[in-house]
Amino acid sequence: MEIANIDQLGERQRNISWQEMRNKYATLSEVVDGHTVYKFYGNYQSDQIIEAPFYMSLIPINSFIPWHVHDYIEITIVIQGNLKMHFLGETITVRAGQAVLLDARCAHQNTPLIDPSVAMTIAIRPNILQKLLIEGMPTRGVLTRFLSHSMNHMDFAERYWQFVDIEQNILSGILTGLIGTYSKYEGLSNDLQQSLLQALLLLLMDQSHIFQTNNVHINKFHIRPLDLILYIDEQYRTVSLKNMANFFNYSPNYLSTKLIQTTGYSFQQLVQQKRLDVATELLKKTDISVEKVASNVGYSNPVYFYRLFKRVFGVTPKNYRKDNRS
Repeated sequence: MEIANIDQLGERQRNISWQEMRNKYATLSEVVDGHTVYKFYGNYQSDQIIEAPFYMSLIPINSFIPWHVHDYIEITIVIQGNLKMHFLGETITVRAGQAVLLDARCAHQNTPLIDPSVAMTIAIRPNILQKLLIEGMPTRGVLTRFLSHSMNHMDFAERYWQFVDIEQNILSGILTGLIGTYSKYEGLSNDLQQSLLQALLLLLMDQSHIFQTNNVHINKFHIRPLDLILYIDEQYRTVSLKNMANFFNYSPNYLSTKLIQTTGYSFQQLVQQKRLDVATELLKKTDISVEKVASNVGYSNPVYFYRLFKRVFGVTPKNYRKDNRS
């Protein structure tokens, strides 16, 4: 993947001393699953991260960085070559044109990057992502609720998402524009800069909706919460707790507990949220009947849908349509 203005992020650092970095920032640590995990909170990579709502940088070359967590969301994008990333219990290889989004507090470590590989990171404070990207984006259903919940969850969160088949021309254009605006303006006050960050996240979210249903050899110990969310996002019309549990090789009770732990919502709440999100879009953007809307989102009883909708939104579906016409 070609990024014409990648040099505007500055010269790549080489052979960074971990001992010097540790002494400078007096980094705290704790043991997680047998690994000493350091807390890079607020001041890692650049003092700018203390002030700036987001920060872009190139990953240094030939530099050891230990297991660590951030208190910000990090997007890693490989421009050239590949990068090996280690998580608790799993290692992935990120190739050129691919991206990984790491939740805040996700413990990880990268194998030192070697020439000619090139990779960059975008660090975004959770409150900025919440305010400008999640709340400002179009309705994205369960997935955005999950991401929003993860920003406010304070335990160690082994949540990350690898995006493989990204449209390269679009990704390259977004990154080129984002780097250009970032090198000229600090912060997120610039509308163009905000729009480019939103475009990047939307591109990744669109990629995440590609869900493979033909994987019959699922290892439940390596199933990420995102897999569960995407299953509901794709199968919401007909999904049942029993069928979903069978698909992931869980018991229904275990799946129910896991969903609450990782998303903050029960299975029924997640399905209901997704169905109602789709229903509101159909009411705003189409002229199909309320009965048809109910059927399209998975409710066979239109009376039940009518009562549920009014209870959740405070208005009937017909009035909602009238008040929210595009």
